[in-house]
Amino acid sequence: MKQFIISFFFLCCFFGGNNLFAQTPLSLQDAVSVGLKNNYEIQITNKQVSIAENNDSWGAAGAYPTINFGVNLNNRFDNQPLQTSDERYKYSTNTLYPFVNLRWTLFNGFSTRISKKNYEALKNSAQGYETIAIENTLQDIIVGYYQALLEKEKLAVQERVMKLSHDKYNDIIERQKLGAAVTFDVLQFKNAFLSDSVSYISQQIMVDNAIRSLQLVMADAENTPYDLTDKFDFEIQAYQLEDLIAKVKTENQVLQTQKLNEQIQENSVQMSRSSLYPNISVNAGIDHFANRITPDIGSSSTNWRRDFYANLSISYTIFNGFSRKRNIQNAKIQSEITRTQTQQTEHSLVNSIQALHGMYELRVQLFNVTEENMKTAELNLQIAEDKFKSGTISSFIFRDIQLIYQNAAIARLTALYNLIETNTELTRMTGGIISNQ
Repeated sequence: MKQFIISFFFLCCFFGGNNLFAQTPLSLQDAVSVGLKNNYEIQITNKQVSIAENNDSWGAAGAYPTINFGVNLNNRFDNQPLQTSDERYKYSTNTLYPFVNLRWTLFNGFSTRISKKNYEALKNSAQGYETIAIENTLQDIIVGYYQALLEKEKLAVQERVMKLSHDKYNDIIERQKLGAAVTFDVLQFKNAFLSDSVSYISQQIMVDNAIRSLQLVMADAENTPYDLTDKFDFEIQAYQLEDLIAKVKTENQVLQTQKLNEQIQENSVQMSRSSLYPNISVNAGIDHFANRITPDIGSSSTNWRRDFYANLSISYTIFNGFSRKRNIQNAKIQSEITRTQTQQTEHSLVNSIQALHGMYELRVQLFNVTEENMKTAELNLQIAEDKFKSGTISSFIFRDIQLIYQNAAIARLTALYNLIETNTELTRMTGGIISNQ
């Protein structure tokens, strides 16, 4: 009866850990496609790019004239006494006054051209921030996907260990029936199986949590149950530190966007200098005036006139309390601050890529060691199974070898995940994460 309960518990663990509900196959490429489509930050930055693209025009910079059309309609009724009699003179006046006016700034110290350059730089900057959002999302999805794969592979290791413990427990029960095993050995394998079962169930929780984290970075609001289809594998690549530093300086999107901000501040300096020049503008238009007087007695009369005008205006600020000088100096200082921030960003990125490259090299070595260790532990486990069946080793020694294999397999998986995570960060920092997808 006890053996039946243990076997039933094994089946519950095995089938309970493998979701019986329909799961949607999900490759890494599928996860990337869904995540890029749903990510909220990418949607926001995309709208900001649209705004910047709309602003990047000569019209927004003030290169074109402003034309206004208007109509004024005035109606008046008068009731006034006559000087020659006691009668009163009553009449109504209707005045129609349509007009068209053109205002055009011909010269404003090159600020129109500078504004156009600034709008273009702002557009490029918005596109840069969108690219940063895409890169960060890609990194989160890739790391999240492999985190889920890591937990899934750990579950497979726990499943193998649990199944091995279950098989050995069944074997020891049969040997006890034949008088070839004692109760102590039975209890030893029973405890081992139950302990492995608890570890398996706990690992299943870790898998579910990792899938939920992946759904979060994918912005999957429906919480779709996924079955990850990609293999948990990685092709080790060799990186040269000099090449990585060169790519950071030329391809890193954070640094490139900061350089665009530096250009925007330089445009601000040029814009402040435009106040040193005169402002030349033209004001032209046409007015039409029509006036109709309708008295109570007598005939009505109408008069009208039409005016055309074209005026040229030149203005120059001679003195305004040194405000122009202060504005120019402040713009220069802000430009220097932005330039210093760019240098700081570049220094920080170079320092980070150096540290990351060193970590990558160490993790490659660590993975190679854990790979060899796992192969050795697996071979040792196979030999231990044969020796235990022949009675050469005790249940204690077999259990120790079993746990050595479990720890070695999990250590290899963890080292592989750390290697993938570091490589993903290297790829993002050197501007290659988008092109690799």
